[in-house]
Amino acid sequence: MFPVKDALRMRSKEHNATKVSNGVLMEFLSKVNPASIMKKLSVVVIPSLCPEPSPYVLIESMMYGKLIIAPDIGGIPEMVNGNRSGVKLTKSGDYKEIADGLTSFLTLKLEEVNEIGVKNREFILQKFKNEEIAKSFTSVLDEIS
Repeated sequence: MFPVKDALRMRSKEHNATKVSNGVLMEFLSKVNPASIMKKLSVVVIPSLCPEPSPYVLIESMMYGKLIIAPDIGGIPEMVNGNRSGVKLTKSGDYKEIADGLTSFLTLKLEEVNEIGVKNREFILQKFKNEEIAKSFTSVLDEIS
């Protein structure tokens, strides 16, 4: 991010933006309802450059039945292992692979997008079964105590 001293702050009730020294205007959304945004999307791109062990946006996006483009770093490949139709893994920072993934997803018919989205949702629900995870965790605790 840019140092605060380089930024000119412009704020009002209607407008919340920061103009940085290079002339770029960044607008900030004050109250965003993630559900309303997710309803409008069909593809979610996760452009992480740093490895994340368990990115919440990946899980949440799959729960909403969205198609995913994400880097093959951190815990992402392990989290989506076994689900290749609704998730495209790219090399971290490779914008051409991201563009290719977007192109391939955006050429799908609506019925295909919906079908793959449902599979993404089912996949993540199957992977994160809370009751089974809790039972497994407590059994490990029982073994070590």
